[in-house]
Amino acid sequence: MEKEFNLLEEPWIRVIGSNMTIREVSLIDLFSHAHEFLRLSGEMPTQDAAILRLLLSIAITAFYRFEASGDEDELSEDDDEDYILERWRNYWNLGHFQVEAFENYLEQYKERFWLFHPDKPFWQVAGLKNGTDYGALSIRGNLKESNNKLTKHHFSMADGEGTERLSYSEAARWMIHLNAYGVNVKTDKNAEGDGKPAGTGRLGKLGLFYLEGDNLFETLMINLVPMRENGDLWGEPAPVWERDIRRGQGTLIGCPDNLPELYTIQSRRLLLKRENGFVTGCKVMNGDFYPLENDYTEPMSIWISSENKNGKECVFRPKMHDPSVQVWREFPSLFRSFQENRMPGIVSWVIALREKGCLPRSRRLAYHSVGIAYGDAMCYTYGDCIDDSLTMSSELLAKANGAWIENITDQVEKCKKTADVAIYYLAGGVSDLIADGNPDFKKGEQRKLKEQFYSLIDHPFRKWLREIRPQDDGMAEAMKKWEKQVRSLARHLGEDYILSVSNNICRTREGKNGTLSLPKVLNIYYATLNKIYEKEEEGGKGIEKK
Repeated sequence: MEKEFNLLEEPWIRVIGSNMTIREVSLIDLFSHAHEFLRLSGEMPTQDAAILRLLLSIAITAFYRFEASGDEDELSEDDDEDYILERWRNYWNLGHFQVEAFENYLEQYKERFWLFHPDKPFWQVAGLKNGTDYGALSIRGNLKESNNKLTKHHFSMADGEGTERLSYSEAARWMIHLNAYGVNVKTDKNAEGDGKPAGTGRLGKLGLFYLEGDNLFETLMINLVPMRENGDLWGEPAPVWERDIRRGQGTLIGCPDNLPELYTIQSRRLLLKRENGFVTGCKVMNGDFYPLENDYTEPMSIWISSENKNGKECVFRPKMHDPSVQVWREFPSLFRSFQENRMPGIVSWVIALREKGCLPRSRRLAYHSVGIAYGDAMCYTYGDCIDDSLTMSSELLAKANGAWIENITDQVEKCKKTADVAIYYLAGGVSDLIADGNPDFKKGEQRKLKEQFYSLIDHPFRKWLREIRPQDDGMAEAMKKWEKQVRSLARHLGEDYILSVSNNICRTREGKNGTLSLPKVLNIYYATLNKIYEKEEEGGKGIEKK
């Protein structure tokens, strides 16, 4: 098997430049010009997220071993939080990566970055004989073909030969995506190893979040997270190209103690197949995995807590993204009190940067949520891609502004209460009049109106949050401004809904709460809104109400 297509030198990563054109670059080119590229621009947001983790594993490893100037100086356990943050500040102020340092580091491992190699193909298992055979079509994360050749699970974005073969650059991108988000793969009874079911790829199990800067250099630096939440250094970086590739099927491993190892976890044992300069398929089987519960290494996921089976211990698990839920509705999970529950590691990291003055007060940050909702309960097919972002001032994350976070969280909860209580009753009451309480009709109306409400307030909430500046704005006035706007939008939504059905209702109906009519339903809706958004002397959570 001849060596072919070295990822350090060949263009394969899709980026978008400052002139808004998309191009493919090599790994060396990317780190040489990261400050000139706006962001990654692959075929899917999930592909960008997977490749970002690869780039971060390189950036973190280089950060540990080189100063911003490019001089070798490896971090050690004796280096405290201030020293680590000072090194980060030097990188950030430089505004670009020191090219020679990155080139020298990557060149040491050039032999491990060949896409095709007789002994050590990049992130693959040389000579893999067992596993499931996939055609080129199934390597793509945005395409999936069923066993029935007459139908497909998803429409094809490529025709003809494009579905039967991939260029080497495409294959490299989709191979990384397959390792990160690959669907469930069946166990091969003939393969060596433990043969444990590993589930989907690593990122397919997370409610993934990352931060976006003004360019790719900033994005990598903001997501660097070089230390634990307590300020201690992670373990020695051990990305996949510095380790031996495991070959056994379905291997339960220990939780990595460093991010480069975590970000290059070998979720799949795979090997690409090539023919006449194209990739025509691959062989895949289950790879490495470890329990998700209480994973204190992973910094890029939302976490939810629950008691374990004996009811005595609080267990944290990743909170998966819901395609129907806008990212701002996850604000409580992202930024709940600095003392309670558990925030994603990237949030704690940005708080540390903000507290030490590494990020300017006026700096805005975009939190990007990415994920896949698989197409079936067993995760054997791809489903909807989740891609959303939320922009806010880094100033909000200063610990002194914890009350702002709590008040904004309270506003999100009030929006949820409006949808779950006020709008639930409104749609339910109208359904009782139209369809005599038919449960299926009622559920349909309630679901439809809730979706309309969240769609109606989506842009206004994002705009309101983006424009908050704690040092310049009064908290009470900001909360009052939003409550006035959302209550007005909710009232108009209810009035329009009643008007739209009024021609179909010419009667009243006796219910458990007395005689039901459209005016009564609307008045109860108004009263419920008034309870949720009570008028306050100052506005904001915790202020005495009239």
